[in-house]
Amino acid sequence: PLRLHVAVPRLAYVVVPVALTSGAALRLLWLWKGIGRARALAAAGQAFERRVASTGWRVLVLGDSTGVGIGAGRPEESIAGLFAADHPDADIVNVSRSGARVGGALEQARECRRLGLRFDLALLHIGGNDVLRATPLDRLVEDSRLLMAELTAIAQHTLWLGPGDVGIAPLFPAPFSWLMR
Repeated sequence: PLRLHVAVPRLAYVVVPVALTSGAALRLLWLWKGIGRARALAAAGQAFERRVASTGWRVLVLGDSTGVGIGAGRPEESIAGLFAADHPDADIVNVSRSGARVGGALEQARECRRLGLRFDLALLHIGGNDVLRATPLDRLVEDSRLLMAELTAIAQHTLWLGPGDVGIAPLFPAPFSWLMR
């Protein structure tokens, strides 16, 4: 009986690390598959845009996948689509691109300025990818400063719809969700 008590702890030195490693590997596999699903959704996403010649609002939607409307069932259910439903005479230009960071939104705004476009309102959806990809803070501050200067030149008003709590995205299981929060 004494040998049995000695053998159990030795077995635990093998079983516990194997079980923990297996669990971590399964979590990583689940995360990897989730990333693949998210990329497929982003690739299939279509940004809502409605061009109308009217005297109503001219609205620019720019930024990342939230501006595209990834996660909405249909483009009309995105924030741009819902805005259009509430303002039927609004001319809505959507230059959002999935995966964009603040620096990417800066390029989107610069292109609008280069084309001579002017807007009453800019709806800026940006920031989540900077969190996910750990954009260096000094770069983020400078890109944000430049972006706001560009938007001031092309839009009378800007509404920055920053990222929500990235950790609640279904893509991230615990413990990854804890990190993302």
